[in-house]
Amino acid sequence: MKLKPHNFFTILCLAVFFLSVFVVVSSKTGFLNGKSSTSTNGGVIVGKTTAVKMFLEVTSPENGSTIETSSVLVKGKTVSKAEVFINEAETKANSQGNFSTKLDLDEGENIINVAANDTDGNYLETEITVMVETF
Repeated sequence: MKLKPHNFFTILCLAVFFLSVFVVVSSKTGFLNGKSSTSTNGGVIVGKTTAVKMFLEVTSPENGSTIETSSVLVKGKTVSKAEVFINEAETKANSQGNFSTKLDLDEGENIINVAANDTDGNYLETEITVMVETF
């Protein structure tokens, strides 16, 4: 059977249409090339999703708290083995996701920035404010 030019053109148009629908749907749902990906505006999380969802929690000191010493142990939890950055200090979460770093703070209000990224390239950051009153 020989295809007539108008039949070939119709089949070609349908193939292009279905392929473009697949690509648009795949990219909007986050599945393309067999991988899942996600990104959000605002720098909250960027990267590809994994079986373990990325999270970051500062457990100590409490946001908005007032302390009476200029030295504080910042502690928190994230995914296992994530790199963690607390202001200028770099550390790594242990296999349970726990991390801690001692910081020296100034008298008055201090902003502590905490960021973490996992081995898949996901990234989260948060900040807390701590007031130091040593007098």
